[in-house]
Amino acid sequence: MSDINIVKVLPITKGVFSEQLTYFSSLDIEPGSIVSIPIRTKSILGLVESVENVTDLKTEIRKSEFGLKKIEKIVSHNFFSKEFIEALKETASYFAVNTGQAINLLTPRTILEHPDASQRQDKTQVNQTENKFEINLMQAPDNERFSFYKSTIREAFAKKKSVFISLPTTISVKNIYEELSKGIEDYAIMFHGD
Repeated sequence: MSDINIVKVLPITKGVFSEQLTYFSSLDIEPGSIVSIPIRTKSILGLVESVENVTDLKTEIRKSEFGLKKIEKIVSHNFFSKEFIEALKETASYFAVNTGQAINLLTPRTILEHPDASQRQDKTQVNQTENKFEINLMQAPDNERFSFYKSTIREAFAKKKSVFISLPTTISVKNIYEELSKGIEDYAIMFHGD
């Protein structure tokens, strides 16, 4: 029989005001995994932040004022790297939101709901054939990134596909839209908080 673990989870949704929720599980879960968790009357996705054996936390569990619920299932093992989780925490702190809310806002839902369908080569690129999407993450000077984005957009349009670019601020969205929509204004759509 597997050991019982206490799992700290970051709920990936808006409307949950706790940064972290606690659950139990006998499943083999690692930090960075995406799990399905019960909250109120529904199930939501959550990011596993830490896992500790129940024997190490017996006193803490006895003092708890509420009963722990069980993690329903693992959606994906090791979905986010430690470094990416730290970046999410910094982003959440900067924008005064919970880490789970930052994940919810910055990660397309289809990626969270179907992470294992993707063929992950490394942590910087995801290619998905079943749902037909590709994610590219790039760090480079603006002119190199814009050139890459324009090339990617041209290739996608040639294959009758679309491209989604997610950015952290309204100003960033407006700036990249100005740069990338030249010549394709009828096909470029900008969404932001304003």
